[in-house]
Amino acid sequence: MENPMIHIAMAKCMSEIGAVGKLGMNTDQKYKFRALADVYKSCQPVLAKNGVHFAPFNVLDYVCDKYDRETQYGVKYTFHVTMRVEHRFYASDGSYIPVVTIGEAIDFSDKASNKAMSASAKYALVQAFCLPEEDPEADADHSSPEVAAPKAAPKTSEVKQPAQDDEAKAKAAKVGDLALAYKATGDKTPIIEWASKQLGKTITSSKDLSLTEIDSLTTAAKNLGAKQ
Repeated sequence: MENPMIHIAMAKCMSEIGAVGKLGMNTDQKYKFRALADVYKSCQPVLAKNGVHFAPFNVLDYVCDKYDRETQYGVKYTFHVTMRVEHRFYASDGSYIPVVTIGEAIDFSDKASNKAMSASAKYALVQAFCLPEEDPEADADHSSPEVAAPKAAPKTSEVKQPAQDDEAKAKAAKVGDLALAYKATGDKTPIIEWASKQLGKTITSSKDLSLTEIDSLTTAAKNLGAKQ
């Protein structure tokens, strides 16, 4: 096809779509992000004006991992989805430009695939039109750690003890082992209720358990599972 219209239309769109700021806020990890709704809001009128149709064409790869994950509400069954999606930008003459992006998401219910699809669509638009960020300081790669001057090794007296985060990670790992061991028993009783009965005290979450108690419960669950 000689002089396909899509290249001309895409160039016009790129010249008219402005910057999209990171107006969304992740309340858990405390970082800003560009929401898909904001990207659509900036792109949709311009695409329509210039006769460009944007749509997902094919899911090239799809991976869904399922596992138990410790949360502030206890152990949750978690879905981790990664998909590679081909999107296409069409012009009225049928010419198109393919854009392949990867979407990744985690969810405790039935929204992981939806989130991954939304992420792939957002980055297809961001990369196709080189959407600028209003505040370059908000870019995680704005300050590259590779070019930073190396820090001097701390003196022995300045070496800090392992952070409490390490203990929290170790506890989370043990809780995960406990959840898997209990799941293998086939017992339908909620794990919190079972743990309370085993220890003879009321447990409301894994925060109420010490590492020793978690090890004890894991051993009990494995013994129970071996009898099944």
